[in-house]
Amino acid sequence: MIRGPRSSRIYTERFVAGDGAAGGGTIVFTHGWCVTEAIWNYQKRDLAGGAHRLVTWDLPGHGHSTAVARDHLIIDVAVDALARVIDSIPEPEPLVLVGHSLGGVLAIGYLLRHSETARRRVRGAVLAATPLVHFAHSAAGRWPGASIQARILGQAMQLAVENGVVDRYFAREAGGTDPTAASLRLVRTGFGAGADPAQVRFVRDMAASVPPAVRADTFRAMTGFDLRPRLQELRTPSVLVIGTRDRLVSAGEVRAFGPLIPGARIEEFPGAGHALFLERHERFTALVREFAERRLGPSERRNGSRRRPPRVEEGAGRHRHAEAGNGRVSAGERAGRGSGARDGRRAEGSLE
Repeated sequence: MIRGPRSSRIYTERFVAGDGAAGGGTIVFTHGWCVTEAIWNYQKRDLAGGAHRLVTWDLPGHGHSTAVARDHLIIDVAVDALARVIDSIPEPEPLVLVGHSLGGVLAIGYLLRHSETARRRVRGAVLAATPLVHFAHSAAGRWPGASIQARILGQAMQLAVENGVVDRYFAREAGGTDPTAASLRLVRTGFGAGADPAQVRFVRDMAASVPPAVRADTFRAMTGFDLRPRLQELRTPSVLVIGTRDRLVSAGEVRAFGPLIPGARIEEFPGAGHALFLERHERFTALVREFAERRLGPSERRNGSRRRPPRVEEGAGRHRHAEAGNGRVSAGERAGRGSGARDGRRAEGSLE
């Protein structure tokens, strides 16, 4: 755990690079709204012990990070939490930032709000399913490409975070496998065609672990943001990844606004939805690996070196081993901190 903004405490997981890895550098993963750092299950499994160190962390109030006071969470506070995570990585370690959805918004916010440190340390950013303008602006007509489907879904999400009935559904149905469950149908909208039911349950159970007050506060913090006026200030090499079946972030908007970021590249995943890094995890992980190797250095190994199991370093410096290649990442890392959907372990196990 590290000290976060406004007396909060931020939970991190840290994975060392493998023996003989050249180039160094750290990839920092930031998750989105209403999940936890465990959402990076596939990326931790497949990248840990490789060419670069990894850091994942829980947003304020999510997972094992403590929340800030009610109604005090704003985008800038979450950006400052990311800054604390980055500051905990010793300089001059170069970095690549990876963010999904809100996590991508926070990565952009960091590059703008902490620009001096970012210019010195951040070598690149991968922004997955990242909205560049909040749907409220689109629904108001400021961007004519907003679809009716996106507007309806946005209104449904607003209702969901403010409705105690929805909270009770999530709490009651967490861990269940009934495909007709209301909570699964709601989460299913975040996936594209042919979604894996285990992945949908994984996200549903993780969302159920986030306290309703935190879900509501974080959703309100996102309301109304508009990054477009400042995108041209960015100088960090960036890749914007979008699913063509994303119902939350319009691929058309990313195509239109992404080029406002100087030199940005857009990668489209046909048929993928908002959870593209789960749905197309092999392609997404390969993209992150290749981008990091270009920005941080190659993954060469010394002659005769052997790859060792990746090691997890929790915030306080305690070391544990993570199982790689079997679908479970740092299982038992949260032992003694809770159980079931509350800490995401049931969800992680479902992806094996």
